[in-house]
Amino acid sequence: MDQVHRAEALISGKAIDPMTGQPFAAGNAATADPADGDFVYNIDRYINLHEQAINDPNVATAGENFNPSAAVPMNIPNDPELGIPGTTLSGDYFAVEFTGFLQLPAGTVRFGVNSDDGFRLTIGSGVNRVPSTLQLISLDTTRGFGNTEANITVTQAGLYPFRLLWWENTGANSGIEFYTFAPGTTSGNRYLVNDTNQANSIKAFRETMASPPLITFATPSSTTWIDPSGTGSVVPPAPLMRVEITDGATTLVTNSITFSLDGTNVTGTVMKSGAVTSISALAPILNAAVHTNRLAYTDSAGN
Repeated sequence: MDQVHRAEALISGKAIDPMTGQPFAAGNAATADPADGDFVYNIDRYINLHEQAINDPNVATAGENFNPSAAVPMNIPNDPELGIPGTTLSGDYFAVEFTGFLQLPAGTVRFGVNSDDGFRLTIGSGVNRVPSTLQLISLDTTRGFGNTEANITVTQAGLYPFRLLWWENTGANSGIEFYTFAPGTTSGNRYLVNDTNQANSIKAFRETMASPPLITFATPSSTTWIDPSGTGSVVPPAPLMRVEITDGATTLVTNSITFSLDGTNVTGTVMKSGAVTSISALAPILNAAVHTNRLAYTDSAGN
């Protein structure tokens, strides 16, 4: 597992076990109090995880920013990776997603992720639990501990939903740090997100209210051009669009769904299995331009 799309497939239950031809059972082999499988932890403070911290929180590895050997204020012990290594005693081939809300000030904020291996950080807008679609920074490969950083300009202070996807391929170590520089600066000390001991730390929050139905999987309207005749005359097949919505405390009203492409409603197939509703449709042949999908629906609470 060495790229974003493979980590997304694993964490969404779409990764196929080559031994069985079926999706990997439960998504991973990590232990979750105590049953193996997919699970959720609430992290009350910052994200500063290291595979070896389960045995030694003072572990320090080249390339990290935060560990007890670092200079103040980054001399912070590592936390163990929750649920890893699990019953298989392996720290390889897993994916994790962190979600919540960031309290961002207006102005420049320099974000950073230190990771082993890859990651993708996305952000949305507003306090609604909506897909976080703006990619801030990403590492679509494997590496030892290292930094990836970028500046963003926040036009309006407020709460912004975020999602941080992180994965480990193989190796003796794995870990992740999620941090920013002091708001309005792009150099100097780094501060872990939600380090309540640091005034310069960006604060983070998690959702405590009952959650509505949430989009948990989506594919773009992508097209692969093919040449069935071998003459160089390519033919674009109609692109498949697919979205999955998972019920929360409230449920999706299936007859409320509308799905459109570039402002025109598209007739699709709606299927529900348990708490998951899937919507799929074939779009007409698309030209080489920017196209917009829009999905609208209501839940059982009328939202």
